[in-house]
Amino acid sequence: MSLEMTYLAMYGVVLVLIILVQVLISASQHGLLTLLGNRLEVNNKLKEKTLAIIETREEYKRDKTWSFWRVFNHNFDDCVIKSWNNFTINSSDSSHELTNEKFPYQSIDSGKFYKKIN
Repeated sequence: MSLEMTYLAMYGVVLVLIILVQVLISASQHGLLTLLGNRLEVNNKLKEKTLAIIETREEYKRDKTWSFWRVFNHNFDDCVIKSWNNFTINSSDSSHELTNEKFPYQSIDSGKFYKKIN
């Protein structure tokens, strides 16, 4: 593996770690907890169980966008506002475009999401 490819791979690992940290920090937000609840329900993990998500919010309005790599199918395709199958990693010396058909990077609009779940 060339030095350039090694740096590219290292950059990719760092990028994934940064995104994971962002997801973990955001996990306390209502939308992600609701998405988790939905996944548990779809996969029959809540059979004969109750899940309550309690939040003091009185109004749900478009206040954020969640972005992630789609690694499993979800029931929120109608909430996706943008999806990418390729991205570019740039350095001062070069630019590399990468394609990922299997795991597109998607953004979900919170306004559409809230309307769907409420």
